[in-house]
Amino acid sequence: MAIRLTDQIRAVKLSSRCVSLLDTEAVWSGRLDDEAPLPSLWDRVHLSRLGYQMAADLAAIHGEIGLVQTLLHDFRAVAKSNPELLARNLQAAEVQRDHDSIIHGTHLALEHLEHTGHQEVRDLREKARLLGGVEGEGESVEGALSRLMWGAVATIGGFLIVAASVLVAVLGGPIGAAGAAAALVVGGKLLDKGLDVVLEQ
Repeated sequence: MAIRLTDQIRAVKLSSRCVSLLDTEAVWSGRLDDEAPLPSLWDRVHLSRLGYQMAADLAAIHGEIGLVQTLLHDFRAVAKSNPELLARNLQAAEVQRDHDSIIHGTHLALEHLEHTGHQEVRDLREKARLLGGVEGEGESVEGALSRLMWGAVATIGGFLIVAASVLVAVLGGPIGAAGAAAALVVGGKLLDKGLDVVLEQ
């Protein structure tokens, strides 16, 4: 039930990748918004590179579904065996949801990622190709991730930060031992934002 060091490191790296993807998506969507000025040729080249990077990030997150499933299983086990410890961690992360909602929402996020992730990766690559190619010049390209995929990535990224903290605490470490307390709060807020989207479906 306690997290292995290798899985803890993978979880930290994967959560960082989720955050990076969402940050890049914000830039991408802002620049490709219908009300934004048409990007210059050089901007299109840079946006194309961002699109390919986003596709790579989303593919990598999809490839780690098994890790998130393992942590979700362990998180569920802690909820049953040590609800007080879990409650203290969720309070430290300032998460507004209870553990049942977190478990259910993260499961839904993983399902969505598993079923539609490959298609969204292909869509991102096609958008990046259009932005970077001569044939796409002057053609309008819509923003990046679907709303539900955004919510799924935010849920998974936030869950990884919070779950890693919980599972380190099982070993007897202090709350927030998987990262600074401030980072734990960031994870909690990201988790809440993602669940707002995932659970409304």
